[in-house]
Amino acid sequence: MTAKHRRARRSLLALSATAAVAGSALVGVPSSQAATTTGTVTSTASADAYVEKQAPDRTTGTSTKVVAASTSAMTKRALIRFPAPRVPAGAKITKAEIRVSSTRTQPGRVDVQSLGSSSWDEKKVTWKTAPASTGSVTSVSFPKTAKAFTVDVTGHVAKSLPLNFSVTVPSGVSEILSRESGAATAPKLVVTYSLVTPDPTPPAPTTPPPAPTPVTPPPAPTPVTPPPAPTPVTPPPAPAPVSEVPTLFGANAYRNAGETYATAFQRQQERYGTFGVSRYFFSGLPGTWPGDAGLSGKPVVVSFKAPPRDILAGTYDSRLRTWFATAPRDRQVNWTYFHEPEDDIERGSFTAADYRAAWRHLDRLATEAKNDRLKATPVLMCWSLNPASRRNWKDYYPGDDVVDEMGWDCYNHGANSGQYASPASVFGVAKAASDSVGKPYGIAEMGSLLVAGDTGVRRAAWIRDSATWLRQNDARWAIYFDAPVGGEFRLLDEASAQAWRWAVCGG
Repeated sequence: MTAKHRRARRSLLALSATAAVAGSALVGVPSSQAATTTGTVTSTASADAYVEKQAPDRTTGTSTKVVAASTSAMTKRALIRFPAPRVPAGAKITKAEIRVSSTRTQPGRVDVQSLGSSSWDEKKVTWKTAPASTGSVTSVSFPKTAKAFTVDVTGHVAKSLPLNFSVTVPSGVSEILSRESGAATAPKLVVTYSLVTPDPTPPAPTTPPPAPTPVTPPPAPTPVTPPPAPTPVTPPPAPAPVSEVPTLFGANAYRNAGETYATAFQRQQERYGTFGVSRYFFSGLPGTWPGDAGLSGKPVVVSFKAPPRDILAGTYDSRLRTWFATAPRDRQVNWTYFHEPEDDIERGSFTAADYRAAWRHLDRLATEAKNDRLKATPVLMCWSLNPASRRNWKDYYPGDDVVDEMGWDCYNHGANSGQYASPASVFGVAKAASDSVGKPYGIAEMGSLLVAGDTGVRRAAWIRDSATWLRQNDARWAIYFDAPVGGEFRLLDEASAQAWRWAVCGG
């Protein structure tokens, strides 16, 4: 039935009603129906930070993450503020959720509390000045494999705007990407509302005009049989999941005879593309910034060495304080003390206990710099994760409260037998070990010798497969060891070089 036909039919019905009450005044009757609309508004966090009991004066407002932790070594609270969601006047909030993302798996439960004040400043708040929680809002449990999670805060949002929350955990560590991580991953408050809109008030009664001459409606149109429904099409399988934070790829810059580091670095970038991350080794104490370590202007994994006894004696405290204090604040700096310490400890150069203690001493110096882009990153051998090494990698682990990320040196262990081992068998142990302590991980050195009979095509395939595996398994960064040290690991054949360029350039 067309709109014209419906209007004609309503006119005839109105005429019949008028005839039934002839001589009487017409009275307007309000409709008993009203329109209900629903909508959703999303607010991005307007402030976030975390505070730490063991560092009561530390500020973290520029961090790309907020942390809640409860371990034997540290206690941290995450603070998040959302602006008042802009729902229409008169609307009823039917649901409100906090949605957050992370680059690491979460503990089994988080607790959310309301804060007693909105006056905290994310760039100034510390453990000492953070407002106290005024009561529990909710707790949420989820699988320990979860990275993103949602917290229902409907009851709280309906009562109080704007919104200030504290996030804590009963045990373990929860890292949440902050608003500084970017709009796509910042904490969100998603509010659903309903709004009832009444029909307009009917007009005042008036004397009706003379009834029009009844019009016979035209016959109804002939029904049209709809076409048959299309055959359902099975959708293609979903693509493999990828990490929320893209994996950065790069290499070291090995200096040929007579080359400066700057020349070597430029040569490497011309061959492999612009590095997302670079690797720099100090053979002893670190030099001044920016120096060669900061030449790239991009994230860097930088290591230095000194005997643990000298670190513990404070011999280099002044120099190292300055190095940490002057480190770049516009990029991530993964700093590592004495990478691959296992063989030195095995030879008796120093003990594992002294190595761990030296790390803790250095971490205190780094914390004084109040630079959240500094990431304490021990670098160990993947070989130490092999039962054949007869090592326990946790002998070299400085502690959850010290370590920000783990770094691993992993090489193709099948090269001597003419094989390119699967990426899962090469790198899977590094991911598993890092996951066991709840830390993000990266590959500080990776590489493979060119196996006998291979022109480079097989190694190129291994490189591509390895880069894909690392992307899909949440590696923060991966660095090819392009040097003839301990074997010829340089990618001298074009196929292998192009494969690593593919990885560096985001292939």
